[in-house]
Amino acid sequence: MNRFLFIAIPCLVLSFFSVSRAQPDPATNPFPANNAVDVPANVILSWDQANGAEFYDLYVASFEPPIFVGALTDTFYDQPFDYDINLTYYWRVDTRNASGSTEGELWQFTTPDMAPQATNPFPADGATGVAIDAVLSWSPSPGAWWYDLSFGTTNPPPYVGFQAETTYTPGTLGENLTYYWQVNPGSSGGSTEGEIWSFTTIGGAPPEPAVNPQPAHEAVNVPLNSTLSWDESANADFYEIHFGASGETPLIDTVFTPAFDPGLLEYSTLYEWRVHAINDYGNARGMDWEFTTEIESPADELPVVPLTTTLGQPFPNPFNAETTIPFSIAASQHVTLSIYDITGREITKLS
Repeated sequence: MNRFLFIAIPCLVLSFFSVSRAQPDPATNPFPANNAVDVPANVILSWDQANGAEFYDLYVASFEPPIFVGALTDTFYDQPFDYDINLTYYWRVDTRNASGSTEGELWQFTTPDMAPQATNPFPADGATGVAIDAVLSWSPSPGAWWYDLSFGTTNPPPYVGFQAETTYTPGTLGENLTYYWQVNPGSSGGSTEGEIWSFTTIGGAPPEPAVNPQPAHEAVNVPLNSTLSWDESANADFYEIHFGASGETPLIDTVFTPAFDPGLLEYSTLYEWRVHAINDYGNARGMDWEFTTEIESPADELPVVPLTTTLGQPFPNPFNAETTIPFSIAASQHVTLSIYDITGREITKLS
């Protein structure tokens, strides 16, 4: 008897099908915004990432339709040069992947009429202690084709010339001087007036004013043989002395030490004086000082007693009616004066 074994084997049926990938979404949210004006000439274009996009085909031009710039993987574009001033630019971003591309909306923006002011000066505005071999510089002004430069020690500074570079070498500068400078960016729209900047170079300091006068200000009974003096002034190379009476203080001398001998002064006189401390970097005018000399005492008025007895020549001689005969004696005593004629005969005796 034949026997049969039946085994049920399940049958696996495989089904193959393909999935179609969708095209990418369009680019959105442009920067600068569509129809924006006064857009800086160095603007960086950007947009939001689009769903499904692998590449972004960028088109940019100052006319329609814009021309192809390149296929980007980033969502921004930094042009290697500035856009021109006072122009309208058109641009479009087409998104793309392996399934195809999606054409973007046409956007536009307009640049300013003129290049903006120059910024970020070096040396900084108002800087001090600047090296005398300093090189001036500033940040590029978007859209500028050239820069009109003015530079000097007067304000406003004189015009120097125009250049394309954003640096300027003025040469060796003077010490302890203030310089003024101005950069005016130029473009097809004209020249934009910039701010006037300034800086001061390094150098020696001006002198400090003279202080602490001797005799003191408004002193009285000052001896007639007094020497004027004051404290040494910091940084002073020499001093100009102004001295006088009756409200006048002319320049009378120049000294290199903080002292001056005016000579023998007058009694009971108001003297006025001042000191100018000077070096190569300045003239420090001192304060106006004054003092009054001592009063003449009665002892100063006593006559001088001669040391010997003397007889002077008569005056006039010869004479007609009268003459004067001067004489002096060493001590107070009775005096007899005899007068003789040419023959030696005594004419008269005075006592």
